[in-house]
Amino acid sequence: MTQRTCGARCAVRGESEVENELRTQVLDPNVKNYWWESFDNWVLLFFRSELGFVIDEKDNDSGSPCNIRPHPVFSLPPDFGRTRAVALRDALKKYVTNPTLNNAEEVVEFASYLDSEAVKNWLSEDDCTLLHLVVAQVARDEKTRWFFFDTFWQVVTLFGWRDIAELVENNPALHRQLAAEDAWYWEDFLLGASLVRPSPFVAQLSASILSLRDNVSPRDAAEYKHRLAWSLDECKLSHCFAAAIAWQRCRKSGIV
Repeated sequence: MTQRTCGARCAVRGESEVENELRTQVLDPNVKNYWWESFDNWVLLFFRSELGFVIDEKDNDSGSPCNIRPHPVFSLPPDFGRTRAVALRDALKKYVTNPTLNNAEEVVEFASYLDSEAVKNWLSEDDCTLLHLVVAQVARDEKTRWFFFDTFWQVVTLFGWRDIAELVENNPALHRQLAAEDAWYWEDFLLGASLVRPSPFVAQLSASILSLRDNVSPRDAAEYKHRLAWSLDECKLSHCFAAAIAWQRCRKSGIV
């Protein structure tokens, strides 16, 4: 976690000295234009009512504050939650009119920008029921790879949909990827599936990846974690940390 993110957390908790220090940095008179890499997005969101530039409008930069995904500590601003819920409902209407895989994946994308407060305050029971049906379509489809991406699992874990995780496990496409030894996408699957629904399949996959790991000293762990993996074995090794987490979740659940 960055120093400024830690500072934002302290500011949210009411520590005025930290808040004023952050305010001095963010509202510096020389900072006249929006540039998302200059500050942590959550710091900008915290002070957005005082900024001399707009950060609320949607743009095509995935790193901008208006495109930020939910944070494990900070809730989305209420108006952000409402705007995103409206966008999700529009995507759901588009899907109902034309229930294609592309439109279903678009729904998942919009849903991944919500947090629990936005769901509670801005989505109806009918919205959630329809969203579940759409996510189930993606989970069953053999042409998609979305169940390998964190976007998909953010939605599944947000709602705690164990049945969706089971649908993914039963999708022949998932097993074809395993049979083809295409290990590039396993990290997000392992983390998402083990959180929502630990299972023998997740445990076995985790164990197969962990069985390939090298002995890594603590001082080399950071470099090891981020190294570029080109071969199959090295690619699986790069997922070792996700596999270890998934394995521990399976153990705690009594699967192994």
